[in-house]
Amino acid sequence: MTERQTILCLQGGGALAAYHVGVVRALREAGVVPTVVAATSTGALNAAVLCGHRANDPVAALEAFWRDLGRPSWPFAPTLTTALGAFGNPAMYVPRGAWFGLANWDSLYDTAPLARTLARHVDFERLEPRLILTATDLETGGVVVFDSATQDLAGSHVLGASALPPTFPAVAAETEAGEVHRCWDGSLAGVSPLEVALARIPPEMVELAVVVDLFPQRGGVPTSMGEVGGRMLELLSADRSAAAAARLERTLWIRPERPEGATGAADFASSAVRRREEAGYADTRAALAG
Repeated sequence: MTERQTILCLQGGGALAAYHVGVVRALREAGVVPTVVAATSTGALNAAVLCGHRANDPVAALEAFWRDLGRPSWPFAPTLTTALGAFGNPAMYVPRGAWFGLANWDSLYDTAPLARTLARHVDFERLEPRLILTATDLETGGVVVFDSATQDLAGSHVLGASALPPTFPAVAAETEAGEVHRCWDGSLAGVSPLEVALARIPPEMVELAVVVDLFPQRGGVPTSMGEVGGRMLELLSADRSAAAAARLERTLWIRPERPEGATGAADFASSAVRRREEAGYADTRAALAG
């Protein structure tokens, strides 16, 4: 590796990750093209499309991917899309089956639809730029890294890096060493995509790191079970790149001007998806100008 690298770091957030689409659009317009994409959780889905898209335009590819994930909007019942999400999203997940067997399940949903959606949108034979995904070994709790520079990646690696329990099932995926791990979402390992990337790329070889942080570290005191769950997801998904970024010459932080919080993570309404894409675009342009 002789050329200095530009690393784009994408974390999770469920439906909130539509924000990443606008981020990529603004970066490309500004001439900032990543040579490495490091990601986990829902960010891993976007990263896979960005690196392995089947179109000539990565922004158009991401927009098409999120059109598939989006659900009909109900202007007069804005919470209906989120409520109906409990019954599945045909592009992502379907309920496991009859609820009376819940006690013996290892997840609430089956992600076979997401595997098919990824197969339509991602050509894993042509991953460019370099893709580095982070997952968590559910048995050891250790960090599992999948790197397109050292191994061939497939849909199983993306699904493993984004399998947040108990919603989604663990996924078996093979590492560069030939070891098969049962993987959950990488956010459970408590490391940031940037930290993982810098374990493989010397900091002095990094020209710029772009870190997208969808969730604030600080938040209010929850007063209901719904708010407790939301705050837990915020803390789980909040970016932890500060220490790693301190080792770099330049880091561009991109944060929502108006954070939605974790309650929006299940809202795949097409109108909400478009709103987040536009917010990501505007916030990134502001960060680049600042």
